[in-house]
Amino acid sequence: MPLHPVKAETVNLELFRLPGVASAQLFRIDAKHANAKAKWKMQGEPRYPDADEVAAMVAASQMKPENIKLTVSGKTAGLEITVQPQSVTAIELQFEMPESEPAKKARAAVAPPHAFNARDQKLLDKLQSDAFRYFTENANPDNGLVADSTKPGAAASIAATGFALSCYPVAAARNWMSRKQAADVTLKTLRFFADSRQGSDARATGYKGFYYHYLDMKSGKRAQACELSTIDTAVLFAGMDVASTYFDRKSKSEHEIRSLARDLLERADWSWTLDGNGEINQSWKPGQGFRKADWEGYTEALLLYVIGAASTSHPLPREAYEKDAEGYEWHYNAGMEWIHATPLFIHLFPQAWLDLRGLHDGHVNRHADIDYFENTRRAIAVQREYAQLNPRNHVGYGENIWGLSACAGPHGELTLRNGNTMQFDGYAARGVTAGPDDGTLVPWAATTCVAHAPEQAMNGVHAVLKAYPDALNNGQFVGAINPSLPGDTRTGWVAPACFGIDQGLVVMTIENARTGMIWELTRNSRVFKKGLKRLGFRGGWLN
Repeated sequence: MPLHPVKAETVNLELFRLPGVASAQLFRIDAKHANAKAKWKMQGEPRYPDADEVAAMVAASQMKPENIKLTVSGKTAGLEITVQPQSVTAIELQFEMPESEPAKKARAAVAPPHAFNARDQKLLDKLQSDAFRYFTENANPDNGLVADSTKPGAAASIAATGFALSCYPVAAARNWMSRKQAADVTLKTLRFFADSRQGSDARATGYKGFYYHYLDMKSGKRAQACELSTIDTAVLFAGMDVASTYFDRKSKSEHEIRSLARDLLERADWSWTLDGNGEINQSWKPGQGFRKADWEGYTEALLLYVIGAASTSHPLPREAYEKDAEGYEWHYNAGMEWIHATPLFIHLFPQAWLDLRGLHDGHVNRHADIDYFENTRRAIAVQREYAQLNPRNHVGYGENIWGLSACAGPHGELTLRNGNTMQFDGYAARGVTAGPDDGTLVPWAATTCVAHAPEQAMNGVHAVLKAYPDALNNGQFVGAINPSLPGDTRTGWVAPACFGIDQGLVVMTIENARTGMIWELTRNSRVFKKGLKRLGFRGGWLN
């Protein structure tokens, strides 16, 4: 290469004995923001920078990466680059190892389920990036905690923070933020939880390795006299593990992310959550102990069992999961048998992380030849059929406008558009076929079903946005709408806030539908693989 080019020159490089170079990128390190030459000149013994130093200079540089013309012949890679005067250049190579036939078949079995047309891709781009903005606009930059909602003064939610940790890798992959920015906010969040105080009193952040549902956004202490939540802690841990799997480089910060995530997950004493019947308690409060409510039947706790079973220090026993799964209720609706759970979110939350296609645990296929992925597809079909039948004659329901789930809805005795009055319960676990139905819909429903039923979901996305554009606030889905109630527009009643867990679900499910990224990360996660196997899951990609 030219030592001191006075003008741009093209240079051809050949690199030998490299297995499967797939692509190459060039990063120019500009002197204004990362004066590499000056830094090296100051060194007593000039040397090549290590990986951390190069990464820091690339991050400080404001030059955009450039693709390199690449030719590959066997294990020889030819690179054609342009060297600029007085510049320092870093080259990043991406490798793709050759696959065996069994590996190719396994990859095909977990391929993304759908290819969206250009119109839908553009819409999904906007919905996904707007949803992610929630985590940059409603987080404390000092500790990484994410607000539960956009309501003024909202406390932090550990579940929303867990979703954020899962979404930062997506943001880095889609260039909504740099990898360094994503790593920095992730590390700040993990350091907060690692350093926060654990104790049995009411002012701690957590106890026995678990955390309170709501925390003060600034101090990180327990807020709103809330409960220590086993499921919300599991969501937080799931986000930590996704982050630790994604940030796999040798830099100091990414190594610390992996170390902290491992320590935090291992600190939780899952055996403490078991009651005398061998079932897991849902929550605990200081001075009161465990609430008399266990996880039973088919619920969002599927994620909790996987995380808890993977623990090395205090694992959940498989027997707790088996006892829970014995309580599954099978229903027959829309011409299909399915494992019933009333609110839609139950069918979606665990599978935002878990790729359950082709996996069986001895319970999911007890009465029908299905897996949990197919069960969610059937739950979506039941939701759509129920909305089309609309047995209570609510305004707006239809084949493409549906979505009954747990949410904060209207409250009190209110007058409907038709002049009748109805009592509303505020927050309720709405759903089908057994849940309350007061005409309140979650407008994010169709969008979060794109990974399971892409065609039907996209029909729903277009229908909801056309009929009820007020369902979006600042580009983000509000918590709920109720077109049966009068309002400023045909949307009727509109929830006054957006919620972090809803936005996280939008980001993750869209990404799984488009690239399968979150599913791929958890398939490569020691925690998720170990947890699934310990619970008795077999088949599919686990084999």
